[in-house]
Amino acid sequence: MEWDRLCCIVTNTYFYFRFRALSRESFLDVLFSFTKEIEGRVYVDIGKSAKEVALLILWTIYPRRMGSAELEASVVRHDYSGKNAHLAVSRLAGYVDDDGRGNLRLRNSGVKKAEELISKASLG
Repeated sequence: MEWDRLCCIVTNTYFYFRFRALSRESFLDVLFSFTKEIEGRVYVDIGKSAKEVALLILWTIYPRRMGSAELEASVVRHDYSGKNAHLAVSRLAGYVDDDGRGNLRLRNSGVKKAEELISKASLG
């Protein structure tokens, strides 16, 4: 995720000044406590379907790309079956760019959808 993009997301001045003394990693942990990257593997705590989990995983690593097989394996690590993970990744076509080699990156529509899911989850 780009730091400039994060600064645009944070509009509450108090929130910004409260956490500006933290390191970038600590700031991200506080701001996005629903996602964690452990030794290159991404885990998300929100997402009610395999498709939502896949979308949020891609959002977490944005603007980098992730191979579709690797994305399927990540969804399987979230306790979805292999078939369910494969179907979920195939249904992301409207939200991702495929570079022709199976490497996926979120498009603007995918970023917006992921941020809608995050907003919905943060509102409770």
